[in-house]
Amino acid sequence: IAAAAGPGAPSALPVAAHIIGYHGDPHTVLIADDSHASSDVLRQLLQGIGFKSLEAANGDEALAIARTCSPDLIFMDLVMPGLDGRETVRRLRDAPATRTVPIVVLSANALDDTIHISRDKGCNGVLSKPVRFDQIIEALQAHLNLDWISAPAPAEAAVDTAMPSTGNHAAFGLANDEIRVLLDLAQQGDIVGVGTRVDALSVGTGVDREFISAVRNLMRCYDMQGIREYLRLLLP
Repeated sequence: IAAAAGPGAPSALPVAAHIIGYHGDPHTVLIADDSHASSDVLRQLLQGIGFKSLEAANGDEALAIARTCSPDLIFMDLVMPGLDGRETVRRLRDAPATRTVPIVVLSANALDDTIHISRDKGCNGVLSKPVRFDQIIEALQAHLNLDWISAPAPAEAAVDTAMPSTGNHAAFGLANDEIRVLLDLAQQGDIVGVGTRVDALSVGTGVDREFISAVRNLMRCYDMQGIREYLRLLLP
């Protein structure tokens, strides 16, 4: 969904799951992360609400892309092969063209010391992995000051009619243990983990396509609450 222009932008930040775009020209975001699973999810999220996204798997790539493409914001993983996130941030801040570009760190260990170190190095914020959709929206709002376009989330009504009755999980070829693993990932907000697990179930495991499709549809809306409710109904 491309960024849209027109009247009626919400005056306050709407519920993240309801956001479908923003007003004005598209912004460009650089994702610097060596984890393809993490960057893929973040890229799909950003493109789904109107952003142009660029990807780098290490610091050297991030520097080259930032110099030539002038992103509006950078999401930066701290731990990457070769040039790590901290040194990459230092070099970005030393270059006049990227000195003021907002940089938000993505960290699997966003503890207090990581936050202080990151800010001392010139970062504008830190998000803990697995990153949730609402956190991304809040970071984009804080640093780009966007006027969001929102709409009622379609997922809830769709799930109500598509959900199987309680205890009907066997019809999908799912074991209780597998549902509990998925539910635990969903409760952590780990959309990357849910996606990876569902991808694995979709290949030669005998799991019904209706289940795979239902979860993926909820993932496209980043509706973690809907995924949790769906999985709970499948448990006896």
